Amino acid sequence: MTPAEALLEQRLNTLFAALTDQPRQGLRRAIKACGLDSTAGVVALFEQTFGIEMPLFLLTCRRAADDRLFRRDHPEPEALVLPT
Repeated sequence: MTPAEALLEQRLNTLFAALTDQPRQGLRRAIKACGLDSTAGVVALFEQTFGIEMPLFLLTCRRAADDRLFRRDHPEPEALVLPT
C-alpha cells in the first residue's frame, strides 16, 4: 500500500466514524472535515470500500442515533415495549 492509499484509507475510516457518531451533520460537511474532496468520487469509493450504499448507511446511522437518544431519555425497560 502506498502512502497515498494509506492516507485515503485512514480518511475513509474517519468519515465512517464521523457519520456514525453524527449522522445529521451533512455528508458534504463530513467529507470536507475528513480532508476529502469530491463528494461523488468519495461516495463511490466509500460504497466500494465498506460495501454499503451511502443512502442506506446514513439512514441506518440516523435511526441508530434516534434509538440512542430515545434510550437515553427513556432508560426504563417498559419504554422499549410497543403497545399492542
